[in-house]
Amino acid sequence: MISNRLPDVPRSVALTGVLLSIPVVGYFDYWSGEQLSFSIFYLPLVVLATVKGSVGWGTLTAILCALVWGAVNSGVFHHWGVNMIAVWNLLVRLGYFLLAVFFVSRLLAYAAREKERSRIDYLTGLATPRALAEFAEVELARGQRFGGQLTIVVFDCDNFKAVNDSCGHLEGDRVLRTIGEIVQANLRKTDFAARLGGDEFAIVLPQTSSDDSRAMMARLRNAILSRMERERWPITISAGVVTFTTPPKSLAAMLHEADKLMYSVKNNGKNSVMYASCQPETTEFSTTRKEAR
Repeated sequence: MISNRLPDVPRSVALTGVLLSIPVVGYFDYWSGEQLSFSIFYLPLVVLATVKGSVGWGTLTAILCALVWGAVNSGVFHHWGVNMIAVWNLLVRLGYFLLAVFFVSRLLAYAAREKERSRIDYLTGLATPRALAEFAEVELARGQRFGGQLTIVVFDCDNFKAVNDSCGHLEGDRVLRTIGEIVQANLRKTDFAARLGGDEFAIVLPQTSSDDSRAMMARLRNAILSRMERERWPITISAGVVTFTTPPKSLAAMLHEADKLMYSVKNNGKNSVMYASCQPETTEFSTTRKEAR
């Protein structure tokens, strides 16, 4: 995105700098004479105002730049006469700058839409792994500063391949969409769920103890299994739930521990949930509990 490629300057500082730079560019453009033009330096100011401010700020900057540029080139510092050529040139320059504002704003809007699409899984409506990583990074930093427990859930759909093979991929997509809807309906606003890929999902539960995670997972699992039974899909859930008493160093470490529990469930009959509490410094698990329907 354009704004991400620009220096990380506060908005107020950037816009103040733009406004102060316009007369500076005009000054050098005037004193350089006709042989040396500084007019190209107006355009970056218009672009910067649009990116760091808004279309309104870009438009205001375009008008100011056109007026200063027009004043310098028409010689109004020497005589304040107005003629149609000067007016025409002023309008042309203004149109040039306004076109820049329009195209930059369209590009910014497109980049924002693409960024949002990269954060949302097209099939389930849950977050993508990229968005999950961004959320986890913030929560881990908050936890390392203020403390608190952090829980992660990793689960996948047992027998999902059988649905795809017997009913087709469209029906498999219906299963995934349904699970996404159920997950969204059963989480708190502070929780964050993502589809990791295929039929595997992850949920990050900030400030959530082991007991609270059990209650949430029981509610979510019952909702999923009830819906699967109602739709006559032979789908069950295998899940690993790990509560970190202090935040680990990375999302990868969290996923690794939860994955181990989930695959332990799948290797021992599927259709259940395994819980554990983990101390990241020692990576020792204090308790592990398996719950099956």
